[in-house]
Amino acid sequence: EGHAVSCMARAAGLGYREGDSERLPAELQSLVAELRGPLAAGALKPETVAKLTTAVAAMSLRDPALLKALVVDVRRRSRELGAIDAALVARAFAQLRERGAVETVVEGIADRAAAFGSQALVNICWAAATVRLQSSDGGSLDAVLREASHRGERLWPQGLANLVWSLGRLRHRQDACLRALLPHVAHRAHELAPQGLSNCLWGAAVLQPPGASVGWLEDDAVLRLATLALRRVEHFGPQELSQVARSLVVFSDAASRGGAFAPLMSAVVGEALRQIEAFGPSDLASFSWSLATLQCRDRHALEVIATEATRKAADMRPRDAVVLLRSAAMLKLSHQEELLASLSKTLVSAARENLLSFRDMSGLLWSHAYLRVRRDSLLQADMVDALLQRVGEGSLREVSDVAWAAVHLAPDAAEMKGTVLAEALAAEVERRGAAEMSPQDIAQAAWAFSVARVSNTKLFDTLAGAFLVQASRPLAGADRGGHWAELVDAIQAVAVDEGSAAAAAAFAAGDHSPRHELQSAFRDAVFEPALRLLESLGRMPLSGLSGLRIGSSERRTLKKLETFANSLGLLHLGAVHTSVALQRLGLTAPEGEAGLAPAEVFAQHSGLGRNGDVAWLALDVSVRLGDFEEAVHEPGYLLDTSGLDAPPRGELVPLTLGRLRCPSHSERVLLMRAAERLRTAGRQLLRRRATAAAVDADAGADEDQSSWAADESDRRGMAPQAVGTVRLFAG
Repeated sequence: EGHAVSCMARAAGLGYREGDSERLPAELQSLVAELRGPLAAGALKPETVAKLTTAVAAMSLRDPALLKALVVDVRRRSRELGAIDAALVARAFAQLRERGAVETVVEGIADRAAAFGSQALVNICWAAATVRLQSSDGGSLDAVLREASHRGERLWPQGLANLVWSLGRLRHRQDACLRALLPHVAHRAHELAPQGLSNCLWGAAVLQPPGASVGWLEDDAVLRLATLALRRVEHFGPQELSQVARSLVVFSDAASRGGAFAPLMSAVVGEALRQIEAFGPSDLASFSWSLATLQCRDRHALEVIATEATRKAADMRPRDAVVLLRSAAMLKLSHQEELLASLSKTLVSAARENLLSFRDMSGLLWSHAYLRVRRDSLLQADMVDALLQRVGEGSLREVSDVAWAAVHLAPDAAEMKGTVLAEALAAEVERRGAAEMSPQDIAQAAWAFSVARVSNTKLFDTLAGAFLVQASRPLAGADRGGHWAELVDAIQAVAVDEGSAAAAAAFAAGDHSPRHELQSAFRDAVFEPALRLLESLGRMPLSGLSGLRIGSSERRTLKKLETFANSLGLLHLGAVHTSVALQRLGLTAPEGEAGLAPAEVFAQHSGLGRNGDVAWLALDVSVRLGDFEEAVHEPGYLLDTSGLDAPPRGELVPLTLGRLRCPSHSERVLLMRAAERLRTAGRQLLRRRATAAAVDADAGADEDQSSWAADESDRRGMAPQAVGTVRLFAG
């Protein structure tokens, strides 16, 4: 038997493989058949079983009877396996995707891990990570990981990198394990190959807690790894480049003393473009997602990647196609019609064959809705049936995305009224309780269900209650003012309540339903304070056609309004409350939109708060103060705040101030940027003048002091003057 297994191992080394189009030679098949008997009888030695399992994995044998016999034998004798045999068996079963067998090996060696070699432990950890075993405090896998993590000084560089990768793949966020490895990673980073560098960066990024600052150990290791990656980027392959890009998504967002990672990202993008034809579909999708998350604005890079993705779209797995489609939406590549059409065709075909999960279908619909690209095949009966069959498999966030996308993809919002899909999605949210949804998801779902006219009081009570729970969590800060406004709008739009006043009356009368509580809280904490500030601004004096003449009192009011809005993240008051506010401010006629029902106002202005614009600013200005001059030059700065929904907004037009229209958000941000640049230059000139005056005073101490004081008084009366050109384009 030992010689027979050695022959199989030699055949695997010579390249014999079993695939869809090729079979093993008859002699090898006969040899496999002869080994089944001794294996089932338990007559093979542990080292022979380990060698046989390795050969089976290497040749990709698809013999169910042999695999079953191997699994049974390993389960029966797992505690007899030595360090090398256990490592070989675990790696082989990981390659065969036999999760249960790998778990058996881990359980069999957990209490003997201290006696195993370092490399054997790393191989077993790698196998567990490959099949994604779940670790738990005090469990067998946890014991093996803990023992391996404290062997950092004994590991080869590749073993060290594999262990960090394994921790990341297993999402093993136990501080002790990673903390024990990071000093060795930082000290020996220069010994790592490109694959090791990318594995360490990826593992550290995956284990970084969301929203947390980078610790000093992680910071030191990551900066060393990033520096080495930048120096060796030309040696990285597609997989390594994708891993580095994904890790930079995390570390660019986390607070790190190392500063920006832009140089490394630029180098990674440049190397990826050079090797773009070598990228497989999975690496291409992963790299595109990283660029989308980082909001890459390199149009040339995006065009090259889109062209390559279009060429490979037909060969993509559904999951990769969904990731790529989402990335294209996040990057707003609506002009890449060929790419979008190719990906949509691949995914719609997969959906008809029942190959898409609910998550994949959610991504497909959301991407098209975000890009405002409608296709007849997206909401046909077969797609709706597939969504209905799998609605219970998706997360509530995905359910919210589907509801939101379906409303936008329907040619007419009326088509969604009372549909089976809308009712099924609403029932799923009501059944699960919405506790796991974020405030943004709750507001988004409520908006979609209100447009679809899902008049379910219990559903909106569920959403309002979950929103209030999320908003009351200390230090969370996930709810924003816009979410409050949108949710209140949705509740009023479906005529669940008659309005804010009715909600307040019901609340005062003792009806403390979540809907009434939410609307009362919005009125007391958001709407009324904002309206009082707006009423104060409404009394500001006008001076002919020159616009507003702002005094100190008005400046304070504007500052209060800005502080109030920024603290709440309040961009708008919602369509219904905006209409009410305009009426109370005397800016709309009572016979206008004031006579419309809340649902009609909501339908006309359902895009309120989602609109944006694009503006471009260039400066060429000289700031002067007496004999001093400072040049301010901005060759061109583009700000894009464009959102999904664009006007029309019906009668709700921008207010006019004299001959000037009210600036859009992008214009205002850019004008504030220009003003700040000019103010900074003015302050620099004032400092230069003060320094020069001090020097002159020291040099001419015997001058007439009264004359010098008069000159200084004249200087203080001077203000910086700006002369030049400011170009602002809005679209």
